[in-house]
Amino acid sequence: MFGLALSSAPTAQAKSQDKPQDKSQSNWVSLRIHDESISRAAFRACDGNADDRLSIFEARQCLERMGSLEDPQGFRQLDTDKDGQLSWSEFDRHYRGVCERGGSFRMRPTRRFQPPRRPRRASAPELAAQSVVQLGDKDQDGALDKNELHALLTEFRMPKGFGKQGFALLDSDHSGTLDQKELLLLVQTMPGLIDLGRQEVDPAPDSQLAGADKNDDGEVTRQELDKALRLLHPSLARWSRKVFTDADADKDGVLTADELDTTGKR
Repeated sequence: MFGLALSSAPTAQAKSQDKPQDKSQSNWVSLRIHDESISRAAFRACDGNADDRLSIFEARQCLERMGSLEDPQGFRQLDTDKDGQLSWSEFDRHYRGVCERGGSFRMRPTRRFQPPRRPRRASAPELAAQSVVQLGDKDQDGALDKNELHALLTEFRMPKGFGKQGFALLDSDHSGTLDQKELLLLVQTMPGLIDLGRQEVDPAPDSQLAGADKNDDGEVTRQELDKALRLLHPSLARWSRKVFTDADADKDGVLTADELDTTGKR
């Protein structure tokens, strides 16, 4: 039934893998928040022979409540297509379900488990340089020539006194145009362009941080949330603790744009 040949006399391998799981060991990993990229990394860490599926032996080694080899009730429940193996989608369905019920998904990896890191957030100058290109690039070639840059600075009433020599210094690859990387130096010397970047190209999810993230690090602390609520109305400050606790899904002490964005989550 499970794609396994189980005889009445288990082999030495089966006996060794049928030992009770030692939950006291420190190599168990607990995951409380579901995320697809983490789920895929967790699945790979449990897939001992890297064949993109979990056998009953691998599942019993890495997951809880899989049952015995003679009566693998837990494994049967996860193996929805009854092919004797757990695919990533079956593994992920179990992981997601545990987290949605408020539980902690526990696993014991047999390979290195390396959760993906959060991508680095672009700095204010980097966002501003991106905005400058988007607003001034009339010919859509991904960079600004002298005329495009001059027109942009004129439109937004920015200083234009760096002249031809200044443009040449910024044009490090001598292409006759300035790309986003080359414009970064200009942005860093003109604070007005940084403000332009904040207004024009902040990604939509991050707009949830507007007004609260005072140091522009892409995260809101409890203190920043307190101040933001007080500015809206002094009476709102008393709700700060509950709002922060409810929104901080990963319990890391700060709020990100995703945690603040509750659109469609009801």
